[in-house]
Amino acid sequence: MKPESTAQAGQGRRPAGKRAVLGLVLPIFFRHRRRLALGLVALIAVDFLQLIIPHLLKIGVDSLADGTATTNHLLAIGGLILLIALVVAILRFTWRYLIVGFSRLLECNLRNRIFSHILTLDRSFFEQRTTGDIMAHASNDLLAVQMACGMGLVAAVDALVMSCAAIGFMVHIHLRLTLLALLPMPLLALCTRLLATRLHQRFNIVQEQFSLLTEFVRTTLVSIRLVKAYTMENLQERDFEQLGRAYVRSNIRVATIQGLLFPVAGLVGNVGMLLVLYFGGRLVIAGRISLGDFVAFITYLYMLVWPMMAIGWVTSLGQRGMTSLGRIHELLSAAPRLQDRVRVPEKRLTIPVPGFRLRDLSFAYPAATHPALRHVSLDIGPGILGLTGRTGSGKSTLCKLLARLYPVADGCLFFAGSDVNSLP
Repeated sequence: MKPESTAQAGQGRRPAGKRAVLGLVLPIFFRHRRRLALGLVALIAVDFLQLIIPHLLKIGVDSLADGTATTNHLLAIGGLILLIALVVAILRFTWRYLIVGFSRLLECNLRNRIFSHILTLDRSFFEQRTTGDIMAHASNDLLAVQMACGMGLVAAVDALVMSCAAIGFMVHIHLRLTLLALLPMPLLALCTRLLATRLHQRFNIVQEQFSLLTEFVRTTLVSIRLVKAYTMENLQERDFEQLGRAYVRSNIRVATIQGLLFPVAGLVGNVGMLLVLYFGGRLVIAGRISLGDFVAFITYLYMLVWPMMAIGWVTSLGQRGMTSLGRIHELLSAAPRLQDRVRVPEKRLTIPVPGFRLRDLSFAYPAATHPALRHVSLDIGPGILGLTGRTGSGKSTLCKLLARLYPVADGCLFFAGSDVNSLP
């Protein structure tokens, strides 16, 4: 009862391009563009309000260093910082409601599309796709897409705006010190590029193995009486343990890549901080920058550490989201082999009563190498009929064709004198 790999069913399929894959979600983005625009405005406002705080700290520290600070002056600075924090909290709730809420709407839209599309597919599709694979698309894959279009989008925009603005303020304070702080950045870009490709491949394997695990559990529960009747409990446990261990190993391989992204980003930020502490401290001692400038520069650099670390997280979410979206696109691109064609029959047979007529009918299953039926010709009239034959002779296949569960060639199968392919 061990399910076959869903990867085998997908062999020979060419992966869709990024433009086609993104075409699934871009119309949804466009439909909710006002909601997203308001959310992004709130997010960017939060970033710039946070960048004002280091400047206020600079003013306070410089006034303390110059001996010009007063109690009222410091209270005013503290009050401004508290007011900014309050506004930031309100705006942060606003962008979370708008952007993360949008990602839930997108998830709901894709789930409805998957469900509606599955209802249009025929038996050929379900012989190639297991129930566990379809469940994985509607659960794990949708979750990955939702995270990428929700928190992934937020983190990407936040990192971009925060890093550009923070670097701008740092350049305003001291250009050379800023260049020293950004010296390790190329290392982060190189490591991210190398690790992102491997993350995409490994996460795709994880999703396929989750499909296998889900299908195994489903088939075991459905046939639990048969398992107990033939005392196959130990065999099922061993098979389940093998699938579970393979799934865990694949997840650990994905976690290894993710575990490397965050430390590399943190290392780059800390190396930059070390350079600023050494060279920036010397500039303060030499009197080339004030103590307030140094404190503000350190604060801006600290704000820059989050975007550096977010690069790894955003890369992980983006790669997982694109992988899952590609799998969903492949599912939604599947078309039923049995198409309803409404047209005028080219030829009509005259028969006294309704019934089936087969003329030189041959049929082979999609994955089969030999036909299940060869050159079958017979008439089937109304009434209760019986069909006998040895195992594998094609009895079930003939019944499926009569029920139009599979497509047949034109001029091979007629009902009431009309070619079944001409019937709606």
